[in-house]
Amino acid sequence: MTQNRTAKLVRRAVKAAPFSVAKLAIEARVSSASVYAWANGIRKPNPEKLRRLADVLERRGGELQKLAEELRDAADA
Repeated sequence: MTQNRTAKLVRRAVKAAPFSVAKLAIEARVSSASVYAWANGIRKPNPEKLRRLADVLERRGGELQKLAEELRDAADA
């Protein structure tokens, strides 16, 4: 994957995350500066760090989906 494509994906991840870059970085066990550098194409993350970033988003996405389902259930009750 090219650095430009990786930067675009990281920018999308940052924008889509339902929390701050700092929180995203902490949960992915990287620095905020690293996330900013990846998003701006200054540096390219290694595959392990990209996977950790993906894991954070996937985990949070699942939590948000579950919460949405619970809210719908409450609305129907």
